[in-house]
Amino acid sequence: ITVALGSNPNYSVTSTDATLTINQKDASVAADPQTKTYGDPNPTLTATVVGQVSGGDTINYTLSTTAAKFSGVGSYPITVTLGSNPNYSLTSTDSTLTVGQKDATVTANDQTKTYGDDNPALDATVTGTVNGDVLDYSLATTALKFSGVGNYAITVTLGSNPNYSITSASGNLQINAKDATVVADSFTKT
Repeated sequence: ITVALGSNPNYSVTSTDATLTINQKDASVAADPQTKTYGDPNPTLTATVVGQVSGGDTINYTLSTTAAKFSGVGSYPITVTLGSNPNYSLTSTDSTLTVGQKDATVTANDQTKTYGDDNPALDATVTGTVNGDVLDYSLATTALKFSGVGNYAITVTLGSNPNYSITSASGNLQINAKDATVVADSFTKT
């Protein structure tokens, strides 16, 4: 701060300059929480910046997470890394990326057999899986080899599938009548 003296004919003036100190402005960068479904790409990471001076200043920071496209269901940190911001005294707040379960279905396929035959192999149609994942489930029916003609449920029992929210649907095993013939014996008499 410079003192500039004007005309002071009645005074012998001495001047002393001083200093104007510009301090850093307080500002903050807080990572925004994010969510995604297992198998989806990571969302764009964003943050809320408070205290930035208008007029073109850009706060220098980056955001990162340890979560990847196929990271399992759970919570992963979103980390704020501050760059060089000489005009600001910055605080940062990390956040969380939450990975949720992916929807999938297991539908038991309908089957048929004839009374007395062995039960057919039970199978199901699976939809909604990603990354080559194989769902944990089993199929069963109460029908046996010699169960009578009729319809028997094929039930789906789900195992542990932490990355999926699974809807299951039963199927039907239809047992049909077995073909048989009755031939009367021929007789003769007098």
